[in-house]
Amino acid sequence: MIKFETYDKSKLDAQIELITEVTKDWSSWNYPDKAGLERAYSQENFTPETRHYAYKADKLVAFVSSAVEEETDGVQWGSIQVPFVLKEFPQVEDELMKKAISTLKSKGVHNIRTLLPEGWIVIERFCKAYGYDDGTLAFELASFTVDFINFPADYKRAEHVREFDTDLDKDALVEAFSTEKTQTKEQITAIIDNWKERENILANAIVREGDDIFSHSMAIKVIVPEGNDFVFMTGISIYKEGKEELLPDVFLYLMEVIKETGINEVRHGVVSNLKEYYEPYNLEFIATKRYVLDLTK
Repeated sequence: MIKFETYDKSKLDAQIELITEVTKDWSSWNYPDKAGLERAYSQENFTPETRHYAYKADKLVAFVSSAVEEETDGVQWGSIQVPFVLKEFPQVEDELMKKAISTLKSKGVHNIRTLLPEGWIVIERFCKAYGYDDGTLAFELASFTVDFINFPADYKRAEHVREFDTDLDKDALVEAFSTEKTQTKEQITAIIDNWKERENILANAIVREGDDIFSHSMAIKVIVPEGNDFVFMTGISIYKEGKEELLPDVFLYLMEVIKETGINEVRHGVVSNLKEYYEPYNLEFIATKRYVLDLTK
């Protein structure tokens, strides 16, 4: 008999062990370590009842993470991540997903989004089973090594790229982030406040002129138990039209910092409409699509 439970802190070790087993053959996959999960699950807006666990006797066999997200134009959004299910228990996925969906619906969620890499064999089955749409492009991911990047012969670190300073830049960055309309200013502020507790942020780059943040990106060390650590570089956001030429300066600044750490593997979430600015680096991209489940139908 399968038993279903929601989050408490004692489940984290089993959760990480399960996900490590399920994803061992997945490419370009990363998941937070225990410290990262503890930080995420201690946020003020964290809802333990939206994390769902399935047990066979005392063994964790499946897990899915969901969340209540932002409200935009009167639409309350939620999210569900891809479920992690041991291959011996495929039948558990359906009940686990239905619990996640019904919980979000009970919390007033109208639309649920799920991100899935293009080409995954589960996508067609997943979307048909639960009623998701056909998906739209969310972002693209490039995986490469530091030594693959050729710095220009005359490279010099751009003076207008610098590290984020909480005291000086917090309010301006909250304003910049809020233009993307994916989170409230309160949620953004909580995320930024959490940065100073994180020891795995290698670089936190901004370009600022006056009161405005023009660009931002971060390099974050991801620790892989019994594997090779890598750096995840967030998408380089450009917040002012006409400032797209700043992207190579921010990219090379972050690459220089990463190179100094000795970590060679990098995964970079690319903002798709800025791909042309990566042409000098000959990167290959894997698309991730956003699938939406409309609960109001």
